[in-house]
Amino acid sequence: MACRKTINYKIPNQQQILVVNSILINDSFIAIELSQTQGITDNVPTVTINDASISIYDKDTNLIEVLSNSGNGRYLSLINKGSEMKFYIAKISVQNSQYWVSDSIPQKSISSVKDTSRISFLGRPNYFNIDYKIKDVQNITNNYGLKIKRFFEKYQTINSIIDTAYLEEWLIIDTKDFILTENEITQFSKEQLLFNDRNFNNTEIEVKFGNANLFNQKSQKTLKLIIYLEQYSISGFEYYRTLNEHLFYQNDPFSQPSAIKGNVPNAYGAFVGKSIKADTIKFY
Repeated sequence: MACRKTINYKIPNQQQILVVNSILINDSFIAIELSQTQGITDNVPTVTINDASISIYDKDTNLIEVLSNSGNGRYLSLINKGSEMKFYIAKISVQNSQYWVSDSIPQKSISSVKDTSRISFLGRPNYFNIDYKIKDVQNITNNYGLKIKRFFEKYQTINSIIDTAYLEEWLIIDTKDFILTENEITQFSKEQLLFNDRNFNNTEIEVKFGNANLFNQKSQKTLKLIIYLEQYSISGFEYYRTLNEHLFYQNDPFSQPSAIKGNVPNAYGAFVGKSIKADTIKFY
């Protein structure tokens, strides 16, 4: 026997709030995406905003450019790319409301691949290990993120014909390196390891990390890896830290309520800066 009780609970509708999605990146055109929050019971596509006006200013509030709308809530710069160590201010006008937000792009990291090897790691053979050098050049607190993208071929046989697909994926990063694991926030994402320079400020260090699943699948061939060492502004680091934690426990980061720490007053999301240093390892 079993019984079931239906409880009808009315969740009050909440006012939709602006969501700003913008990552300022060195050498990339400035872009901002605008949308609105969704209620916890909403099951509809994201509502984008295409009637806004967005102006970008420098630190002295001199106008740099008015962004152009390209549809689907995306506003783009046509001439200005993000520059390291430059401060940006965005004025977002939506209907009768204005939102001001600002951030800067940090200096690009100095890094290089020192060595690679295949070893046994935590009982897993054929682990591809990377020795990586990072030079911290500023005598201030710097915040970093480490990511690896794998590019590979995947083979499958269709009607006796071998078909090849070229794919890419973000790798889970395996490591026991103290610098990369001493901060508990790394538990929330193994594809983006967040850390700061608390233990190597203004010095050069070597860290070790890798992956054990690059060469153990006969139907795949790894072509190259790109290691991205990202350096974040303070607001950017807090945004990614809370975003990874939120996604670890839940799904939609912009449903209500949200614990993500953006930097746009009276809105969700973020307008934050990061610089990217990329190092490539090719396999022949």
